[in-house]
Amino acid sequence: MAAYPVEFFEISGTESVLDEISGELTAKQVYHFSRQIKRLEKYGRALDGDYFGSVKGVREKLSEFRLTLDRVDYRVLFVEEQGAFRMLVGYKEKRNSIPQGKIASAVQRLVEWRERT
Repeated sequence: MAAYPVEFFEISGTESVLDEISGELTAKQVYHFSRQIKRLEKYGRALDGDYFGSVKGVREKLSEFRLTLDRVDYRVLFVEEQGAFRMLVGYKEKRNSIPQGKIASAVQRLVEWRERT
């Protein structure tokens, strides 16, 4: 069992945020993404480097997991709850700011996740 479990929001019975993210990436980027998720599961916030940021101006304690995948900056919005990293929304970073639509989606998914558990 991972020291720091990483869970992906289930969008439907057959699709999760991991599937959504994988659909945006090349096979090589998916490979690097998977490796970084395994490192996150092993080291948690002690992961070396500048991997984490907080999302400002949101009541929920959203954070972002920052990755560079084959020269493409990628972000995943998440919360830490019940001893796990709960991944809510992923997107390619283009402007050095978090799109408001992605924040709104993350908050909505978090509300749904909490209602399910």
